[in-house]
Amino acid sequence: MKKIVFFIFVWAFQGIFAEVPLPGQSSPFISIETLENSGQLEFKVGEKTETFEFGKGKPHYAMGLVFSRKNLPTSFAKSIGQNQIVQIALGNRNTSAPDLITQFGSLTLKIEELPSANALKLPFQDTSKADKDQGQSAFLILNSSQMKFSQEDQEKLKSTYFSETGEISVTSTKAVEKISLPNTGKKLSFKRKNISFNIDAKLATPFSGEKGSLKGTVQIPVFSPQGAEANAFVAELAETSLDKNPEISPPKEAPRTLASPEETLKPKRDK
Repeated sequence: MKKIVFFIFVWAFQGIFAEVPLPGQSSPFISIETLENSGQLEFKVGEKTETFEFGKGKPHYAMGLVFSRKNLPTSFAKSIGQNQIVQIALGNRNTSAPDLITQFGSLTLKIEELPSANALKLPFQDTSKADKDQGQSAFLILNSSQMKFSQEDQEKLKSTYFSETGEISVTSTKAVEKISLPNTGKKLSFKRKNISFNIDAKLATPFSGEKGSLKGTVQIPVFSPQGAEANAFVAELAETSLDKNPEISPPKEAPRTLASPEETLKPKRDK
């Protein structure tokens, strides 16, 4: 059964959960097969167009995980004010192609809370103003879903796109479901709520002169930790994944989550 390796990219394309397998390998979190998605996104770069399709029998998945301020390292909690982070992963369901990257996109929402009745409209952060509080906002990092682990690092960088301008509109259902998720022999309590986001983003990369865009609407489940054990689990993920000093900027080296399967990754830890 294929499992999601849930990578955090809060403010930078650097974080990776401690001691978890590389993309494409087993992870003890949520089975992709159980995710309920629908919708599609259209990714354009120059004259090329790629469509990401979400739903039963479709090639791609998406899901979200909520990180409240209390579950974030102090430096990050201070940087987001009274907001929380909703981290959304975009990835491939297909396990038959061992060289295909599992997660090809990461969408970060910095919001006060998930919307209930009215749509919440967020601008994409201006990464040239990383030192300024931009309030509730979004940040996107995206690659082609056809990217291969075996590609050279420089090729990976050239095709890594970051949100530049645009807007995302988020709505959610009123229904909330309480569920239990297995982790290392324990059952962790979460609340699952379905949200829909409509995205219209302009993308750019500092590694080439090409511009891109992402448009479309997708419905996904979002999971919020409940209880001490689930919150401790999520807090540990954040603590071992995030750089000590957050910065909204493109990476200066190849993203480690796109490294080849043979590379051994070690989590960053505070000294």
